[in-house]
Amino acid sequence: MEIQRRCTPMNPLTHNSPRALLWALPWVVVGTASPCSEAGGGGGLEPAPEPVPAAKVRYSLSTAEGKPGEIVTLKLSIETNTLLKAIEVAINFDESLLRVVDTTRGDALPAVPFEDVAKADFDNTNDVPGDQSDEGWIYLQLVAAETIGELKWPVGVEIPLYDIQFKILADAKAGLTRVQFMEVGPAGVEDTPLKNAVDYKDEVLAPANVEVPEEDLDDGGVIILGLGEIGFFLRADVNLDFQRDISDPIRTLTYLFQGSTNLLCFDAADANDDGSLDVSDPIYTLHWLYASGTPPPEPERWGPDPTPDKLCCEETGGCS
Repeated sequence: MEIQRRCTPMNPLTHNSPRALLWALPWVVVGTASPCSEAGGGGGLEPAPEPVPAAKVRYSLSTAEGKPGEIVTLKLSIETNTLLKAIEVAINFDESLLRVVDTTRGDALPAVPFEDVAKADFDNTNDVPGDQSDEGWIYLQLVAAETIGELKWPVGVEIPLYDIQFKILADAKAGLTRVQFMEVGPAGVEDTPLKNAVDYKDEVLAPANVEVPEEDLDDGGVIILGLGEIGFFLRADVNLDFQRDISDPIRTLTYLFQGSTNLLCFDAADANDDGSLDVSDPIYTLHWLYASGTPPPEPERWGPDPTPDKLCCEETGGCS
């Protein structure tokens, strides 16, 4: 007879730690059992050891804002749970609104060894009206030297890979323009599409030249400001990525209980619009996302706060 193993979930009422709260809160709010719950209650035998996680990498782009004619900087970051031998990054942008000025390596990375291959290329062509994948792109590649066999980056933390500078064109219309990871081109000597892919050092975990899944590509963007857009935000979009999902309440909880992250916009984090920032805000967002709760108050699109309070939005210039 097979023994059923059960694990005992952390109770945020008895485990006084942000980690316990982050782990248990979604199930508390939704009112469903936690992944560890089984008939008969918690306790029992210790859970079986977790399997070795699959090789995984995530690319992220930040957002920036500026007015027509200004230069803005987006940060390209990478996080991986294992060592890499090479990376490829392909990014598309709207060439009718933006122009790439420069790409520089992030300060937190060690210097590229002399034998490493580092390539950065971009295309500002705008021959055909519209935003096509074969016009307006950036391609970045880093390959470890054969004598070293790995890119000397820390594992398990998000690290800045490149700073990408864009100039906002003088006639660019106000609004959000996406800067996104996607297959671009074709380009290069072989005239082939450019893609987002990695080579893992441990080929037992994953084969060479693995494309990064779409769910592990966090797009960024440029907010092109018009007159009067100082202090604009989207309610409950805590990390200002123009989406409202689980990452937003997690960021607020991390700020409230660990203090390990800064909030870009306190007004946006005030999900219930009561004029204060506390644990009720992430709970409000979670209830809306997972229990059909009331949607966050205005602004539900990029805009100003319709209910003035003492909170402000430093990232978009709303704090005096």
